[in-house]
Amino acid sequence: MYSTPNTKNDWNATYSPLSKMKNIVEGRSIKTRQIEYTKSFGIPALEYETKKGTKIRIKDSKMGTRYHDDLCANCKSLPCQEGLYTILYSSSQKLIPCRLSPKHYEADTPQNFRESLKSLIDIFKNSYYDNKYWREK
Repeated sequence: MYSTPNTKNDWNATYSPLSKMKNIVEGRSIKTRQIEYTKSFGIPALEYETKKGTKIRIKDSKMGTRYHDDLCANCKSLPCQEGLYTILYSSSQKLIPCRLSPKHYEADTPQNFRESLKSLIDIFKNSYYDNKYWREK
């Protein structure tokens, strides 16, 4: 379940720490590896492999993720579990820096797309890695 302002009550009623499930998965795993692309950007992720070859990936934002003051500081969804990790392109021709972001960038012409994409790439480059927004209760 992903916590947003609209699901906060459900979140509080059904939340179970990831650490419980992670302990079960680790106990049944024969091999663990770091997902390479998450080392420097996005949410750290580990992949566990069971004896039967099943692979389970766990993204744990409590280990940290990326934020940007201009986009994240006033977000009503903080603390969020994802932070900045991808740029979305919507069917309404907008570039969106985060699924929950109210700030969308125009991309309705090739020029707007290039300018907005450049702005978002700069924002992502200038984001910082932290976990201060998400703490275990």
